Parts: sequence; C-alpha cells; structure tokens
Amino acid sequence: MSEDVRRSATIEERIEELGTIYHQELLRPAPSDDCFKIEGDPDGPYGDLHPDLSTYKTYIASCCRGASKLVTRPTESLLEDRNWLSRTFFERWPLYADLEKLVTRDETPKLYRDLEVHEHARRLVLELIQAVLESRGELPPRWIPVPRLTKIDCSPARRSARLFRRVGQKLSMRNDSPRGARPKNWSKNFGQGVTGN
Repeated sequence: MSEDVRRSATIEERIEELGTIYHQELLRPAPSDDCFKIEGDPDGPYGDLHPDLSTYKTYIASCCRGASKLVTRPTESLLEDRNWLSRTFFERWPLYADLEKLVTRDETPKLYRDLEVHEHARRLVLELIQAVLESRGELPPRWIPVPRLTKIDCSPARRSARLFRRVGQKLSMRNDSPRGARPKNWSKNFGQGVTGN
C-alpha cells in the first residue's frame, strides 16, 4: 500500500470518526446544572463560565460537523483552526483555572463527561488537520499561541450573553404577564418583531 493511499485512508477514517462523535455525543444538551453548581454567583468572577464553555464547545462541534470540508479548505484557514484548537478550555480561559479541580467524575459528572468528549474531539480534529496539511506536502509553521482572555478583555458577544442571561433571570421572576414570564413586547425588545397585542 503506497503512502498516499494509507494517508488518504487515515484521513477518511478520522472524518468518519468525527462525524460519529458529532452525531452521538456533541449534540447533547449542555450540562447547565453542573456549570451553575461550580460557577457560583452569576455576577461573580466565574459568571461567564457557561457562555465561554458554549463558545468553546460550539467551535469544536462545528469543526467535527464540517470535518469532510476541512480537506478542501485553504491552508491559512486550517492553520487558524489548528491555532484555536491548540489549547484546552482551561488553557484558553485561564480565568477558570481554579474551577478545573472542581470538575470531577464525582462532583460534576455531566460536565466532566462533556469536557472529556470535547477534548477527545478536539485532539482528533487537530490530528485530521495535521494529516491534511501533510497530504498536501506542506510543512506548516508551529502554531502561534493565542493571547489568553481575561475578564477585562470581554468581547461584545460575551457581554451581550451576560446581559441576556440577567434579563432572562429578571423576566423569569415576572409571573404577572398573561403569556408567562415575557412582557408584552418581549420579542420586539429583542429584535424578533412584534408579537400579539
């Protein structure tokens, strides 16, 4: 068996394995209870754990879902993905490093399993990217470390996720509305158009 055929078989096997992981494991709902259990006060220093974890997991899931398309993507794009995927969740967001020891099989079993599955998928995507780059005969440079995010370095998406969570908490406390917890023009307020009266 020639080297090119062997490499192609390896790439196809990884694509198939990533597709299986995506459909069987990554489509499960996020373990919100375990996240809220360890993050404590939503307004505290770890209040953005759930949105940051969702960002991390979504990136990995999208790479797994589009694994077959990685083969045809430009080298620059593959290097960007490899750079982003080069770090685990707690390396990418060192703000939560203190929480890593709280994520255990006994204390937070769903979150532990979720991170374990995403870590496995992350490594497989990195292996696939490396195999694709090698199959092209390109020797890519070592990845450039991504600057670490801190609480001060908040993106607009993170700030809006925090705001939406706070607004959602306040709305869920309102029981006087005939439509449940939503005020009259709820969808208009969130850019979804006007609903009803």
